[in-house]
Amino acid sequence: MRHRFPNRASITAILLSAACGTEGASVLSSSTNGDCAAATAKLQSCFPGEAVPPTCDEATAVDIASQSCSELQASGGKSDSPLTCLWMPWLCAGGSTTTPSETEASALTIAVSHCWGSAFSEDDCSGTSSLSCAQVVLFDASGSEVARAFSGEGGITRFDDIEPGTYTVRVLDRSGKLAKQVVGDLATSVEPAEIVVDVTSEPTRAELNLTMASQETVRACSFVGVDLLVTNAAGEKLDPDEVEWSWIVRYERPDGEIELTRPFRYGAEAETEADVINRFGVHRIYSGEHTFEAIRVDIPSYERKNNPDYESLLERRRVDGVDAQAITLKVLKKDLPTDLEFETSIVDPLAE
Repeated sequence: MRHRFPNRASITAILLSAACGTEGASVLSSSTNGDCAAATAKLQSCFPGEAVPPTCDEATAVDIASQSCSELQASGGKSDSPLTCLWMPWLCAGGSTTTPSETEASALTIAVSHCWGSAFSEDDCSGTSSLSCAQVVLFDASGSEVARAFSGEGGITRFDDIEPGTYTVRVLDRSGKLAKQVVGDLATSVEPAEIVVDVTSEPTRAELNLTMASQETVRACSFVGVDLLVTNAAGEKLDPDEVEWSWIVRYERPDGEIELTRPFRYGAEAETEADVINRFGVHRIYSGEHTFEAIRVDIPSYERKNNPDYESLLERRRVDGVDAQAITLKVLKKDLPTDLEFETSIVDPLAE
């Protein structure tokens, strides 16, 4: 369900779970279906300057493959729409967001995925999908904890400042217990999610493929979607097309990483024009209190393009003298890892 609340910086919204979400996207392999291949080819053709990560959401792929480049690039069927962004992260962040990979050398890189296959066989690993927000803990040879972190986009966790040696890597579920992994190729078995790795002077990489059910017990984060109503001082709803380019939403993660997006015009569920809304969303939100900032900008029509450089727009087009409006929300641990949605409203001080 959705949770409505007045938009005041001092008010916290307790989010309630909504429809179940999906984690990651299936890793492309020789068994990937034709829809994914066709959509990947279409994106490579339409956006030749962008790197296409090796992931695919099949439902989105069908939609993308059926559209022309002009339709994907058009403002009405935005290539950087929230749905497409679930598959192609760079489409949401002006081409600047990339899935973490070993191109940035780290002492130890851990890739966490979950298997998918038969629901009746726990050790079936017909394919894998990346698993973000999994808690990865590193222990040295003496059994002492060295570091812990959550897997990021693409299921990647990096440990940079560690010395060469033998380490034990464990993946924990949300209760703090060892998760389960599928090991083996032809003959598979289910074992505790724990591996031993030898770190040398060269970058080291290791993988864990968790059981299919692990995505519901291990993921420690949710996708947060926000339906944003923007009005004038009289309470009248403003044009969603203009709202989309009048605000940039900023979110600073606990580790200092900055996420920038905008409130997209969203009319997929609208029966009339009056039902069209503005919506923004952020992935990998952990339990706790979080504050988003809605920042007023003035972006001319010639800069209203797909895949914008939000950082540049914010630097050049922020409206002086207009304070950012804070939207504070609280995510409860018990609601993880389902998608969470809420609705709120703000007043545009510049609107008549």
